[in-house]
Amino acid sequence: MSRTEVNGLGLLHCVRNDILQIMKSKIIVILLIILAGIGWNMKPKKLLEMKIGETTIKYETVSTAKEIELGLSYRKDIPVGQGMLFVFDQKGFRTFWMHEMMFPLDIIWIADDKIVQIDENVPIKTNGAWTVVNPNYPVDKVLELKAGEIKRLKIIKSATI
Repeated sequence: MSRTEVNGLGLLHCVRNDILQIMKSKIIVILLIILAGIGWNMKPKKLLEMKIGETTIKYETVSTAKEIELGLSYRKDIPVGQGMLFVFDQKGFRTFWMHEMMFPLDIIWIADDKIVQIDENVPIKTNGAWTVVNPNYPVDKVLELKAGEIKRLKIIKSATI
């Protein structure tokens, strides 16, 4: 092998190492972005308050597609008396699933600020698959609470928020 061939192989080896370093850096940046997104979801945003009948509930609002998709997934728990309100631009039949949930939920389906359906103690999994829940009516808001809160707070169907 001539000196030129050896130097060429050395150059190729250096170029390959540079490319690998760049790829590793990009992968690390992508992973950090993903973890930041998951971390964001584990920390509640600013809490607002709503009245349901005589009961006051603290909640955070989600309305973007990404926020709605994540919901309460990956969170270990939410405090008693707090929830997450999903707000939609228009009424529709929504599908919610318990993907990557760590605790069961009570789900309140809302249309025009009136509770139209309540699903209590929705399990994380049903028959080994993530549980899927749907309302029987078109809704423009959905409130998720820790399982047992509907009963504890005496929230009833047809109450207004």
